[in-house]
Amino acid sequence: MKRSKKKKVFNLKISVSNIALLGLLETLITSLSTTYFYFFTTMKKLTQFFTNLFSNNEKPIQAFHETEFDFRKKFYEEQEEQRNAIEVFRLNQFIGKPVIVVSNEWERPMIGVGVKIDYITKAMCPMLVVKSYIDNQEYLVFGKLFTYSDLLFSAMYCLTPNQILLMTTEGKMGVPFTNSTVPLPTHCETVVKLKENGFYEFLNSISTKEEVSNN
Repeated sequence: MKRSKKKKVFNLKISVSNIALLGLLETLITSLSTTYFYFFTTMKKLTQFFTNLFSNNEKPIQAFHETEFDFRKKFYEEQEEQRNAIEVFRLNQFIGKPVIVVSNEWERPMIGVGVKIDYITKAMCPMLVVKSYIDNQEYLVFGKLFTYSDLLFSAMYCLTPNQILLMTTEGKMGVPFTNSTVPLPTHCETVVKLKENGFYEFLNSISTKEEVSNN
């Protein structure tokens, strides 16, 4: 009977040890689970934070570039408007006035009168429309403009188109016409055309108006 009692006490001690071990394991597992849960929750929050941080920064950066582009575009547009305004002011001085136009083609300078300002391209570049008293046609002028004078008219007709372009462009175009053999009208032939088309009558009317206004 004593042996059986000792055996029972021994078994009871083992059972208590097992329970204590199980409790310890349970506590350890719970602790690890909690740590695991907080670790991954923290990592998830950090990932979300940095994702939001960089995604939010893209908008200000994009907005900055868009603002810079708009500023540059507006700046260049304003510069273009100012250049066009200055050119309009310059061209207005030739409207209704006798002019000499130096072409960039192999031909004699055109003698005519400034008629109006026209605008070309999307940039609305102002160009002078000139009525030629040589053939009574209107042309959009791309060449050099000069106020007419008899002396300048005579001097230009003493030069070749190459010489005139070298003079008016300061040599920047080089010698553009090397093999041109097209005959050019002489000064006398051009004077005849101008007389036939009423250019000198136009000059006299302008001189009369200027004299009246001065008096």
